[in-house]
Amino acid sequence: MAKLADHRVVKDLTEKAIISIENAVKKGLGWKPEFTGSSGLAHNMFTGHVLTGGNQLVALFSGSDDRWATPNALKAKKIAWKKGSKVTWFLKPITITKDRETGKDLKNPFVIFSSYKMLNGADIVGLPQEEAEEVTLEERHIKIDELISTLGADIRESSRGKCFYSPKEDYIHMPFKGCFNSLDSYYATLFHEIGHWTGHKSRLNRLDGKQDKSEYAFEELVAELFSIYMSKFCNISFEPTENNATYLSSWLKALKQDPSFLWKASGKATDILNYVLQAQEELKKAA
Repeated sequence: MAKLADHRVVKDLTEKAIISIENAVKKGLGWKPEFTGSSGLAHNMFTGHVLTGGNQLVALFSGSDDRWATPNALKAKKIAWKKGSKVTWFLKPITITKDRETGKDLKNPFVIFSSYKMLNGADIVGLPQEEAEEVTLEERHIKIDELISTLGADIRESSRGKCFYSPKEDYIHMPFKGCFNSLDSYYATLFHEIGHWTGHKSRLNRLDGKQDKSEYAFEELVAELFSIYMSKFCNISFEPTENNATYLSSWLKALKQDPSFLWKASGKATDILNYVLQAQEELKKAA
């Protein structure tokens, strides 16, 4: 049974990320992944399901369109794809709950990963271009403020130059918006801190206050990936946080030692995404 780190899909993603991060190091910049042009989060064009975990990163690195479909689904709907199109491979988690030989329930169920292929919307014949919603940047920022308000996070602003989340006191500190180069940069940084905020024991319970250096670097990657995903979801430009560049060597080391490092971090990041979007949905239902 192949481990997650041994799957070709995971190895390919890790290799792309290593090259991307090494390029950032050479330029002395924070890591801003060079995606192929997708404007939103990658999703299944028929079910609307947003790809999760490492699959989201695989799609963003691989396709110029945020719509994806399996060849079988396209065949069933008699939709063709361009000659010579290449499929992209993804992984699907399967929870094993029964013993293969006896059929009895396992005391300790486990997860295996099965690969499957999809085609990007850019390769599908006759697929119309997605119509961009006519929303101004100001309207996008207003929507972001509304979304963030549904979380009920304690967000404090001041002229202090530091952005941080305090697990002990459970609040986020941000400099005033005017301290940033752009509002997009402000919101991308705030998304990062909200990512940390969700780690509180009363939420997704990731932060126990006893993180060593490698665990802290992992948490920073989780928060940065969440910021990338939220920026894409809200259709604003992603800008790396100031601390991003300081973790590049740690991330590179971890990626080279454990090819599943990025995949696992992306899984945690999409857990945060789901948590944030679910909070928004619950508030809508209650209204």
